[in-house]
Amino acid sequence: MQGKKILAFVMLSLAVFSFLGASLATDLPVADRSAEAEAVAKGGACNLLILGRDNAAGLCDVLMLASFDPSAGRLCLLQIPRDTYFAYTKGSYKKINAAPRVLGGADKLADKLSEALGVRIDGYVELDLAFVGRAVDMLGGVELNVPCDMDYDDPAQGLSIHLKKGLQTLSGDEAASFVRFRSGYVRADLGRMDAQKLFLAAFAKAFSAKIGARDLPETLLLAMRYVKTNIRVDTAIALVSGARRLPSESITVLTLPGEEVQSSVSGAWYYILSREGCAEAIAQYVGGEITDFDREGLCADKSRAGFYDIYQKKISAVPYTFDGLMRDGVAIE
Repeated sequence: MQGKKILAFVMLSLAVFSFLGASLATDLPVADRSAEAEAVAKGGACNLLILGRDNAAGLCDVLMLASFDPSAGRLCLLQIPRDTYFAYTKGSYKKINAAPRVLGGADKLADKLSEALGVRIDGYVELDLAFVGRAVDMLGGVELNVPCDMDYDDPAQGLSIHLKKGLQTLSGDEAASFVRFRSGYVRADLGRMDAQKLFLAAFAKAFSAKIGARDLPETLLLAMRYVKTNIRVDTAIALVSGARRLPSESITVLTLPGEEVQSSVSGAWYYILSREGCAEAIAQYVGGEITDFDREGLCADKSRAGFYDIYQKKISAVPYTFDGLMRDGVAIE
């Protein structure tokens, strides 16, 4: 992939992972050159919280930490399962997907996660589900090997998903269906997150092949229509300069390691992060110190049966490069 295409690709690939049920207004602050922009311009890293939010329920279906380091020549997307246990409130419901609503916004969650993960988070990005279909249609479709027959209808959400197993070119509507499907996977949302890895890699391949330099202004304008963010324009411009040196094979995606467990009290399923596994993954791919992860103990509850056992268990992250995903795929459970 040519370097000058990378930032547009990064913006678009982040967008297709952020699935919202309603439109979000564009909000791109413009001001004098920021400290973040200066740092990025000098080759420093920029860490963004990426959210896909269901405005009807006020919950986040998709959460990711995107770490872009021009000087190291890497971009890493860390997926955070929406059912992750996170003690951001004294209430009984502690799944991270409700955190923006309870805390009062994406910026408040970014601050809270920055403390818990032990890394600096420079800002947040929220994007609209409608962008998935628009971006895929702009490319003339995305070729993808659908891992299984997908059939699911939910009139309340306006969902009607019907895709056949096998290699095919997905239209915009079909791509949106693919990335939202979860009911047919044994591990439900974790299976969907693996499917999203496949889609992102396929999208990258299509984008690289079909979008040239003269298409980038229109492409970026399309992306900006679906963005709500507190990242400044000057920081984005600094990212453009750094992104020109980033090869596509240096893009990695992984799910923060952990396991599911059912609460014996409420019956709800939670995803418990592995303290050691997450600390190592963040240190390797974002640059935090291993000893800084979850110092306040917000990611587990010793009083809940099974929660702390998983938290204390060493579970290693499984990273995938885009090249590897396009070549070998991923086994989805």
